Amino acid sequence: MYTASDVQQQFTDTFGYAPALIVRAPGRINIIGEHTDYNLGLVLPGAIDRELYFAVGENSDDKLRFRALDISASADVSLANLLGIAQQFIQAGHQLRGLDIVFGGNLPVGAGISSSAALECGMATVWNELLNAGKSKTELAQLAQRSSHEFVGIPCGIMDQFASLQGVSQHAVLLDCRDLSFRKVPVAVEGCEWVLLNSKVSHSLAESAYVDRVKECATGVKTFQQYYPEVKSLRDVSPPMVEELRSVLDDVVYRRCRYVVGEHARTLAMIEMLKAGNAQQVGMPSARLRSELS
Repeated sequence: MYTASDVQQQFTDTFGYAPALIVRAPGRINIIGEHTDYNLGLVLPGAIDRELYFAVGENSDDKLRFRALDISASADVSLANLLGIAQQFIQAGHQLRGLDIVFGGNLPVGAGISSSAALECGMATVWNELLNAGKSKTELAQLAQRSSHEFVGIPCGIMDQFASLQGVSQHAVLLDCRDLSFRKVPVAVEGCEWVLLNSKVSHSLAESAYVDRVKECATGVKTFQQYYPEVKSLRDVSPPMVEELRSVLDDVVYRRCRYVVGEHARTLAMIEMLKAGNAQQVGMPSARLRSELS
């Protein structure tokens, strides 16, 4: 586990000069709104007090020289072979230059709190600052999402990147993934604290059934469009519509659609519970909440 001072000192020890820029990129939790982001629905994530720090300085070698403290690894990459986040800035017409980069923090890898999104958003912020690109946080989130799609090969929604960039203390972010409008939602409940437990079970979207879930939801959308041409995503589908087409949907696809459509309603209900400061309702098991809203 490394602090900002640790990362800064390691940069100076490794490269022999002080970094020009220090960037923090936090991980995130999601209170509610699972699998709704890539279905253009509502999500309620928040940034957490676990993060990655990036210490960065320019070099004259036409290379990116990375040092990853958490995994004791290093890599040198020519500017001529850049992909991912860097490639997004190149495609936008920016001229990149060589950088020395040391990063590390206290964000567990594979714990399901978006260490990969923090890495993406941290580097997106680095380039944005050094190039004076002037991109907003929303634009950086979109850029990082495209990197996941095109470089990593994961068809993720935008929730993780958005939460890492837009999170503020004591609040979650209610994000509409259809138009990217959002507002900060207070999540402090009097007399209670939010506790995040690390189960130590490794989590990787690339190796999970996540991609299958995305495909199953897309299959459901295509079926709904045959009967409701106005449907663009599961965001546009109501619970009665799901039940109406149950007989024509594959059983797995039906269950995926039922869950996502119901999750949209559960997210809206959670907002009201947080506003009321009702700890018992906020902590209600999802299965019970789902039953009460059906």
